[in-house]
Amino acid sequence: MEFHHAIPIADDTKKRRRGGQRKKTGPAWNPTVGTSPSPPKQTASTQHQQHPQQGVGVGVVVVVVEDSNGRNGGRSSPSEIISRAQVTLTAEMVHLLTTYRTSVATWMDIFDYGCAYQLEVLRRCMTSKLLILSVCAFTAKHLSLLPSGDVWVAPATRYYGESLRGLIGYIGTGSVPEDVLTATILLCSYEIIATQGEEHQRHLSGAKLLILNRGVSASSVGLDRANFWIYIRHEITVALFNRTTLQISPKDWRVNWRETEVEEDVLANQLLWLLGRAIDIVFRQEQGVFTATTTLCDERQEIYDEVATWFRRWSPSVKGVKYGEPDDQGFSKLYFPMPCA
Repeated sequence: MEFHHAIPIADDTKKRRRGGQRKKTGPAWNPTVGTSPSPPKQTASTQHQQHPQQGVGVGVVVVVVEDSNGRNGGRSSPSEIISRAQVTLTAEMVHLLTTYRTSVATWMDIFDYGCAYQLEVLRRCMTSKLLILSVCAFTAKHLSLLPSGDVWVAPATRYYGESLRGLIGYIGTGSVPEDVLTATILLCSYEIIATQGEEHQRHLSGAKLLILNRGVSASSVGLDRANFWIYIRHEITVALFNRTTLQISPKDWRVNWRETEVEEDVLANQLLWLLGRAIDIVFRQEQGVFTATTTLCDERQEIYDEVATWFRRWSPSVKGVKYGEPDDQGFSKLYFPMPCA
């Protein structure tokens, strides 16, 4: 399989390749001072190489982040898969990253106008091998489910296995990089479309622990906020399937809604919040958790009132516009300009 992608090389990279630049030597660390040296300044360099493979030239892009002394270290261990910022991209990876941005990433961002998974995740991929492997696994699995997608079955399995090994490298360590949560969410999404229920449940539990330990919530910003709401979508799916309450109660989501909110992505997340509260009320009763009748009635009435308020905030872009002739049962088609509607 061969993919053709033109990848530009920065002019300064070409200069370094021809003659190189003199590397600056940072100050030596004096162990008697009692403080560690400041984190090294990082400079990125990109190399483009052609490696023959069975008579066919396959482009490989190497993105290396060096410290101020020009060191990039040796071979990375599984536990260094994120902390050592050295990324190698093959033509296959570039194809998967490009496909990811225009396909599965749009699903992840359906309730996020900030497009964190289309933009920020790809930015971080350039310094996170674990994220690249997770993105490639998810995208390859998606491609394998399309017509004539058998060619992607093996790559999807390979990237998935490498991603798991990267995550295992952090088990028992005292520090977990923030990209581990994003990688876990991506693997959860892989397992949903791969119908791997047991593995999905394990990684969903792992995502919950990461969210709680790092204090991620609906009030977070950027990629943390996106990860939280995607996790909630997974949680709601599992809760409805298993008829159980949510692992993270909606009262602990730390939501902060504006009364005059009209943005479609925020209204969609508000619906998740209302749905999560309704799930907890219904399945709490089924699980035999005692709740006073008056409390249940008050909670239900509160949700009814808030749903009514939520409906009143709908704009035409959320309600949709009818078009075409009604069918035999009187239903008309609706056009929604925003996917999240």
